[in-house]
Amino acid sequence: ALSVISQHMAGGHGSNAARRPFANNNAVLIFLLIGAVVTQFLILSPSLTVYFRELSPAAWTIVVGDDGQNRVLKPPYRILQVGAPRTGSTFQFQLLDAIVSLKNPSGAPDGTSTFLNPEEWRAAPIIDAIAENRSFTIKTHFDHPVFREFQDRNFLSVFASSPDVAPYAIYSQERERLVECPLCEVDRYQPIFGLSNDEVAMLKEHMDLYSSIRMCCGEQMSKYEILRLNGCDVEQYKDLPDYPRCEQKDLEDIERRFAASPVPFHANNPEVNWAKPGDCARFGAEIASGKGFNGRPLTSCEIHGKFAGADLTMKGGDASRLQFRKGGFLSFSPWLKDYIKFHNSALNARGKLKDGYPYLIYQCKDGMVCGGLGARIIGMIKALYLAMMTGRVLLIDSTYPLPLETVLKPNFIAWNTPIPENSTDVFDDMNFFPPFKNRTDTTGYRLLRTTGSKAAHLSEILQYPLMKNLKSLDMTKEARERKLLVPTAFQDAFWALFEFNEEVLDRANELRDGAGLLRAEPESEAPSSNGTKISYLPYIGLHHRHGDRAMIPVGNSKFRARYVRKYYTHQCYNVVKDNWPFEGNGTDIEAYVASDDLITKEKMNRCDPSIHYYKDVEIFHIDKSARNTTGWATNPLIKIRRGVLDMMAEVAVLVDSHCLVMSTSMFSFLAYYIRGSEGQCNVHAKMCHRRVIGIKPRIYAYEPLYSKISDLTFKKKREDFKRYLERERKMQAMYL
Repeated sequence: ALSVISQHMAGGHGSNAARRPFANNNAVLIFLLIGAVVTQFLILSPSLTVYFRELSPAAWTIVVGDDGQNRVLKPPYRILQVGAPRTGSTFQFQLLDAIVSLKNPSGAPDGTSTFLNPEEWRAAPIIDAIAENRSFTIKTHFDHPVFREFQDRNFLSVFASSPDVAPYAIYSQERERLVECPLCEVDRYQPIFGLSNDEVAMLKEHMDLYSSIRMCCGEQMSKYEILRLNGCDVEQYKDLPDYPRCEQKDLEDIERRFAASPVPFHANNPEVNWAKPGDCARFGAEIASGKGFNGRPLTSCEIHGKFAGADLTMKGGDASRLQFRKGGFLSFSPWLKDYIKFHNSALNARGKLKDGYPYLIYQCKDGMVCGGLGARIIGMIKALYLAMMTGRVLLIDSTYPLPLETVLKPNFIAWNTPIPENSTDVFDDMNFFPPFKNRTDTTGYRLLRTTGSKAAHLSEILQYPLMKNLKSLDMTKEARERKLLVPTAFQDAFWALFEFNEEVLDRANELRDGAGLLRAEPESEAPSSNGTKISYLPYIGLHHRHGDRAMIPVGNSKFRARYVRKYYTHQCYNVVKDNWPFEGNGTDIEAYVASDDLITKEKMNRCDPSIHYYKDVEIFHIDKSARNTTGWATNPLIKIRRGVLDMMAEVAVLVDSHCLVMSTSMFSFLAYYIRGSEGQCNVHAKMCHRRVIGIKPRIYAYEPLYSKISDLTFKKKREDFKRYLERERKMQAMYL
């Protein structure tokens, strides 16, 4: 229908004689439009009345007692558990699931699920299970008006882990009572389900074992146990009522007894939660390696609210994202730590390079084509790994269009050491044809170019045979391979080389203030230059690439390959909000959008006022916007400085967001690589689905001149990871 309409609006199709004016086809067009709207309504928005007419109510038995009437649930059991994270929602869900499995004549419910997106309530398993008269137990972290409608019509029963999340629930758990006496909760379900005394005793034994496993095993174990396993002092917490005392329990015996329990247990997401005997030891070793809740890096022995270590679910901005590696030397790969020590040993007391040390210079000077911001920084990181492989001291001589120190300053590596005199030798060693050479006959030289169609990708450099000499035998094979993935290797190298300049941090705060992002209480702060701390409420960082608008004249659509429709960006924003992976409800979360097109930002803001942008931002390309067609810088210096500062400040705003929605652009991926994949929420706008929203690592592969983006964590991530490495090895063999 839309195709026919567009043809009529263009004046018809076929020969000129067959074309008819648009006005003569009003009846046809109106019919087509009505048909399209009705079709979409029937397909995408079926009426609740249709569902209600087809669904049968749940079974209830009315029991009259001294204090009135009580409803007793009977099969089929249609249970929906609603609760915010870390409120005892999992305990309540597991208890309900155990009751349903014990009481349901057909055994385990077919529709059991651990999560339901409220925007997908029409989909299986709810509608199908109700229509087929099956039992189910479903958990969700969000409330939805339709849930109350379904309960009012006796289609299902809602249970809540706290009174405020779903006030209409037939039973609301109270966390204080749960902490004081978890097993007492079983008694409170006895009249609701008509449990016998024997069933109550059986459930109490089952849930007692489960409570120990829940608190002492898995990536969501007790925050106190996380600290204890990481060697932190937990003496101050041992008298608290919710301290689990895991160190006093025989977890192996508890696992065996729980696995043999007559009450069925339905394991889900075994990568995060306990599933079988032996998992307690596995998760204990994993957490003890420096991990926190849900596998996040544990950066301190402090407790922030409901979480141990760094609080990644904060009410305000997370300073650790913008200063991630301050004091984080121990988290670097062994070969990077060795190189930092080597680089520091090569400098004398005055900060100059000692005689005899070989060196390598990354250069970007006026008149050179260095690429955009992302291409430049990834070029510097490629130069770092080349220097590591060849045993050279990396120096950076980047002065175009401004000195690099304007926005980035040295962190662990003094790359701004004065360049030795007479450093005139230049080699095209980043060109993969032929492969790298260890130029033992040259003390120091400059790299010709690190970007371009012939330049080696970072993924290729990381798989280069010379990197084998840098791999530590103390690491497992999987740990070595993960450290050599592009996101991890990039993040390690960036924070070893750089930290954001104070002026960039201040400008990033100005952008957030000017866009209207709200500041939070000063319990979690974003860094600034004058020693004061500024904090912001959680927000989602959006980057929308409209095209190469900053590089080519407006109206020229020659370079559109990296264009991402704003529909995808906006849709992904809503998916992230609906599936907010952090503490609290995502419905109130707002966004900051960075884009190379002001009109796009205005349209997204008009469409959704919760998407903010700062109007007075210079849309700037660090390579193209500063020069004319001759290749030399000609724009006013004040305009160049403003553009470079705004560009890096927007990167910092995206890095500091709670969740990052990316487009097909190195600008997006620069923010993604800097913030890292471990313990962060990152998603590409075109690969956005509720199942990929979360804080588990999303390993995306994208570099300049890549034709497409690969998500190495989407399905069968281990197999995809192996295929990825094998593909890189084949490319390496081809080049050699």
